Amino acid sequence: MPVNMDTGALDILSPDKSIALKASAGSGKTFNLSLRVVNLLLSGVEPDRILCLTFTNKATNEMYERIIKTLTYLAHELPEDSGQGSLQAPKEEALMLAEYWMQQGAGKERADVLKYLSKKAGSIYEGVVREISRLRVSTIDSFFNSVLRLFPFEAGVLPDFRIITESEEDGIYRGAYDEFIAGIHSDESMRQLLRNLVLLSGSAELSPFRILDGYFREMLSIRTEIERREQEVRSQETEVRGLLEEFDVLRGLEKKVKEEAASLAGRMRRVYPDLGRMAISELKKYEESHIKKLTALTSLTKEQYTDYKYFSSLEYLPEIQDAFDLLKEEMRDYFRYKNRIFQRITLYLFLRFLQYPDRTKQKLNALSFNDVTRICYNLLIGNALIDENPDYFYFRLDSRIEHLLIDEFQDTSIIQWKILKPVADELTSGMGQKERTGSFFYVGDPKQSIYRFRGGESRLFDAVLSHYPEKLMARSLRRNFRSGRVIVDFVNRIFSDVASHYGYDYQEQESTLEREGYVDVRFISREKGAAADISCFRELKMQTVLSFVETLISRGVLPGDIAILCQKNRTCEEYAEFLRGRGYDVLTESSEGLLEQPSVRAVMNLLKWLSDPRQAVYLFGFLFTVEGLLDEKGVRHFFHKGPSRGNLSAVSPALSEKLSALQSVSGLIPVYRLVERIIEEFDLHRAFNYDPNLLCLAGMATSEEVSDPLSIEDFVAFMDSRSSTKALIPSGVSEKSVRLMTIHKAKGLEFPYVILPELDIRMTFDARNTPIIIDHNEDMTVKGLYLSENKDIAALVTELNDVRIREEARIRTDRLNYLYVALTRARNGLMVVAEKSEISDTRQLSDILCRVLETGGQDAVSIYQSGSLPDEEKGLRPTVVKSDGASTGPVGHVSFAGLAVSLKDMVQCGPSRIESPSMDDEGNIENLDEYRDRLFGEAFHYAVEMLGDFSADSIPEAIDRVRQRYVPLDERAIMSIKRRLSSLVDNTAFLDLVHGQARLPEAPFARSDSRYRVDLLVFDGEIIKVMDFKTGYDTSLMDGYIKQVNNYMQIVRECFSEGVSAVEGYLVFAGEDTVRFHKVQPQ
Repeated sequence: MPVNMDTGALDILSPDKSIALKASAGSGKTFNLSLRVVNLLLSGVEPDRILCLTFTNKATNEMYERIIKTLTYLAHELPEDSGQGSLQAPKEEALMLAEYWMQQGAGKERADVLKYLSKKAGSIYEGVVREISRLRVSTIDSFFNSVLRLFPFEAGVLPDFRIITESEEDGIYRGAYDEFIAGIHSDESMRQLLRNLVLLSGSAELSPFRILDGYFREMLSIRTEIERREQEVRSQETEVRGLLEEFDVLRGLEKKVKEEAASLAGRMRRVYPDLGRMAISELKKYEESHIKKLTALTSLTKEQYTDYKYFSSLEYLPEIQDAFDLLKEEMRDYFRYKNRIFQRITLYLFLRFLQYPDRTKQKLNALSFNDVTRICYNLLIGNALIDENPDYFYFRLDSRIEHLLIDEFQDTSIIQWKILKPVADELTSGMGQKERTGSFFYVGDPKQSIYRFRGGESRLFDAVLSHYPEKLMARSLRRNFRSGRVIVDFVNRIFSDVASHYGYDYQEQESTLEREGYVDVRFISREKGAAADISCFRELKMQTVLSFVETLISRGVLPGDIAILCQKNRTCEEYAEFLRGRGYDVLTESSEGLLEQPSVRAVMNLLKWLSDPRQAVYLFGFLFTVEGLLDEKGVRHFFHKGPSRGNLSAVSPALSEKLSALQSVSGLIPVYRLVERIIEEFDLHRAFNYDPNLLCLAGMATSEEVSDPLSIEDFVAFMDSRSSTKALIPSGVSEKSVRLMTIHKAKGLEFPYVILPELDIRMTFDARNTPIIIDHNEDMTVKGLYLSENKDIAALVTELNDVRIREEARIRTDRLNYLYVALTRARNGLMVVAEKSEISDTRQLSDILCRVLETGGQDAVSIYQSGSLPDEEKGLRPTVVKSDGASTGPVGHVSFAGLAVSLKDMVQCGPSRIESPSMDDEGNIENLDEYRDRLFGEAFHYAVEMLGDFSADSIPEAIDRVRQRYVPLDERAIMSIKRRLSSLVDNTAFLDLVHGQARLPEAPFARSDSRYRVDLLVFDGEIIKVMDFKTGYDTSLMDGYIKQVNNYMQIVRECFSEGVSAVEGYLVFAGEDTVRFHKVQPQ
C-alpha cells in the first residue's frame, strides 16, 4: 500500500460512501480531498455535479492545481515502469488510485491498472481541463454569492450588488455606529435606556458607548439567529417605555433584597444577644452591603446559616433558617430578572442599530460576505425555498449536486451549515437523485477550530456525524507528513497529557519523515511586583527570541524560513520593532500591505498634498521618501521656509516647477492620469527599483468603484477602503526577512522554523474579558444572551452557573486548540519561550508545557531540547548598529546593518494616524486597563499635536478635536488632558524649550523597515531638539524612556549629519499641575 495511505484510506476514495474525515495537522487533508475529486471524475461523475467548498482562495487554487496535475500525469506522463520508483506527487496519487481500482476489480497487477487509469484519464482529460470552470471548486463565500445572484429578486437585493472588503465593512459599521449614538444623544428615553444598560453591566467606569460597541461586535456573529428569534420590534416609544418600567421593577427587587437582609440581621441580633465580634461584623455587612457584595459573603454561600464558621455556635432555629433561605431566593430572583432585562435591552438596541448599516449598504448597493450568508439563509432556509422547491433551486443552479465536499469543516459556522444541510440531507438519503447515489464528504480537524469569535463551532464536526449515524462513515488521518520526528513526538507528549487532564479528544500522530527536527523550549520566570519587573520579563522574552533567531541564522537558516507567531498584531509589531532595531529585516501583516510600501506611500502623500496644499506634512513625506529629491541642505531649507499654497520657495526651482505643473492639472485630469504623471515626472520606477506595486497602484486608480474619477479625495477614500490589499513583495525581500504573524493568520500555513514567544495565555474564564456570554443549546442553536457575572453570583443562581460552566469549557477548548495550532506549524524546528510557573495550578498554556516537561523526573526545568539543528555555522548575520557609531556613508546615506541606506529609508512621513479601539485576533476586546491607558496616551499626544503654536488660545480647539476623534473617552479623562495642556503652555521653561525656527509634531521616521514616530522635533538654529512626552512619572521606567529617546536622537543625528551642531533629547512629563523635564545625555 502506498506510504500515504492510512487505515480506511480506500473508503475515502469511494464515490458511493459518505465520509466524515478527521485530519490532524500535516496529515494530507488537501491531498485526500483532491484525490477524491479526481476519483469521482474517473468514476464518470460529470464535473458540474461536484461541489467542493473550501474556505480560502489559496485552498481553492491549490485544489484546482492538484486535480489538474494528477489528471495530466495519469493521461500523459505515466512512465512505462509505473510500478517502480519514488513515491512523489502526483505519482503517489496514481498509486493510491491504482490500489483502489485493483480492489474494484480493474485488474490484478498494478501496472495493468495504471494503464487502465491512464486510458480513463485520457478520455476525460480534454473535457475536464479545457472546461475546468464546470468543476465547482470555490470558497463557501463565493458559492453563496453565486447562489444569491441567481435569486436576487426572491431575496430582495439588486442583481448587480458588489461585495465589500472587511475594511470597508468596518468603516460602514463605524459610521453607522456613530450615527446610532448621535440618535441616542438626541433622545432622552434612549439615553436613559443606555444608562440602565451600563448599570446592569457593572462597568460604570467604562464609556457606555464602548460597552455597547463591545456587545454589538459580539452579537454580529449571531445576527441571523437573533433576527429569527426576535422577528418583531415594536414601536420605539412603546418598547422603550416598557423596558424603562421593567428596570423600575428591578430596582424594587433590589430594595426588597436590602430590606430582607437588614431584617434578617436585626432578627438575629435580637434572637442571639451574645453574638461574637466576627458574627456581628458579618451581620453589619448584611445591613450595609450592596446586593453584589452580599453574594460575596461567605455566610450566604452556606446551605444552613449555622454552617458558617462564626454562626456555628448558635442554636439552630427554623424561623431564622426560613428567613435566611428567603433572602437567598430573593437574591436569585433579582439576578434572574436582571439578566432578563439585560438581554431585552441589549437585543432591542442591537436590532435598532442594524437599520443603520443596512441602510448605508442599500444606498451603496453593497453587501459583505456575512450579509450574503445571512440573506442566503433567510431565502433558502427561512423561506424554505430549497425544501419546498428543490427542482426550481437546482434548475436555476443549472445542474443538480450529486457530490458535496466541504474542506476545513471545523471553521464552518452554524448558519453556513444550516444552509448546506438540505443538500447533505438529500445526498445521504439517496432520494431525489435521478441517475446515481450521491455522497457527502467533509474533512476537518476540530483541534484546529480557533475561530469561534467569527461563528466557528468545534462541536459541529461531531454533531453532524451524530446526525447521520447510519449514513456517514468516520475516518481519520493520523500520519504526519509535515514535521520532523521530535516535533511530532513533542506534540504527542503535550497533548496526551492534555487529553488525560481535560478529556480533550486527541489521537497520537505517527511521524512518516526521516527528518529528525528540533525542539527547544526555554522557561523564564516572571518576578512579582512593580511594572519594572513586568518590563524586565518582556525584555527577557524578546532577548530569548533574538537568541533563537541568531542561532538559526548562524546555522545557515535563511531569515525567510523563520516565522515568529504571536497572539496579537500589536505583539507582532513590538517584536518586529525590537528585531529591526538589532538590524534584522522583518515582514509583518502591516508591512505586507500595499499602502505600507514606500513607493505607494510616496505617491499617496503627494496626491494628498495636491488635494490640500496647506498640509505640508504630506509634501514632506513625499520628498523624503523619494531618494535624491532633497539633500541635507535642502532639508534644512525646507524646514526653515515651509511650503504653502502658491509658495514653493521651500524647495528647489526644478522641484517647484514640477510640483506647480502637477497643481495646475490636479482636478482637471483623471486621477489615474495624475498618478502616471507623478510616476513619470519624478522617475519613480527607477527611484524604487521598478517596484511592481507602483503598477498595482496605477491600475487601482482606474477602478470604476472610484466615485469621481477626477477627485483625489474619492481616490484616497477608495484606497483607504482597500487598506487590507496585499503588496507584491519581491521574493528576495521575503527570503531575507523574518516573518511575524498571529497564530490565527498562520493557521493552514507551515514554516521551516517556528518561534512561539507568547504562550502565557490564560486558559481560565475571565469575566472582565468576556463582557457577554452567548449560550447555545445542545443542537447549537442560540439559547440566550447573558451578562458575564462573577463566580459568587453564578454560584448563587443555578442557571447562571450552568451558563458559566459551559462557557469556561468552551474557552478552555479554544485555548487548547490554539496551542495545538501553534505547535503544529513547524517543519524542521520549533522554539518556544514559556513562562516558568511558580504555582501548581494550570492557569496558562505555558503551565501545561511546564507541567509536562517536569514529569520526566526533574524538579525544575529551564531548558528543554530535543533533536538537532543544521551543523552549518555560516549563514547571513546582520551587523548591529552601535548607538554611538557615527555615520560613515555618503551624504544622504547612513551605515545601517552593514548597508548604505539612503535618506529615503531613514525618514518617511505620512499623516498622523491614531488607531481606533481594537480587538485582538480572537475577537476579544482589550481589557479595561489596556484600553484606557492606550487611548488616554494616544489622545494626549494627539492633543499636543493639535496645539499648534503652544498658546493657551489653542487649547479649546485642541480639546474639541480630541472629543471628536476619541468619543469613548469620558469627561474626566478629557479634563485631565486639558489640565496637562494648560500646565505645558503656562510653563515658561517648556515654552523656551519648544522655541525655534520650525516645529514638526509627530515626525515619522523609518530605519530600514522599522518605523518610529517622534512626538516633537524643534529646529533651533543648528540645534535639533527631540521631545518625548509622557503623562506619568515613574522612576522604575526611566531607563527605558532614556534608551528610547537616545534611539531617536541617534536617528535624527544620522539624518542631519551636516550643518547641525547638536541633537538634544528631552523627556517631558506633563502632569495636571506640574511639568517635569529630564535632559537625556547622549550615550
